[in-house]
Amino acid sequence: FDYASIDYRFLEDITNLSRYWSKGFEEPYILFKNIPVPKKAVDIGGSFDAHTLKISLPNIGFLKFKVPTEVVKPFNTNELTRINVIGRVVMNEFAGKKSLQVFIQDFEVVGSQAFYF
Repeated sequence: FDYASIDYRFLEDITNLSRYWSKGFEEPYILFKNIPVPKKAVDIGGSFDAHTLKISLPNIGFLKFKVPTEVVKPFNTNELTRINVIGRVVMNEFAGKKSLQVFIQDFEVVGSQAFYF
């Protein structure tokens, strides 16, 4: 999916199938392309070379564990970073609120801007 044309209802439908994932009917991995990530949407936690990368965008969040320092550097140094992500979509529920979340399998930085208004 190109990020600009994501159908969130389709992603919710995928999460509703989660009870059926098994051998022979594996959980799908989805490629999200050209995701604009403003610096203010990024939360980086953890220690040296074991960071947690959390990206909170409208309608969807992205999460990856054990990310090396060098890999999270673009998110700290640029006001906007564009990425491609491959991951699994889940429905996260916290304090009674549901939201779409993608567990990142892998991602690549495809562009960045030092300034973003």
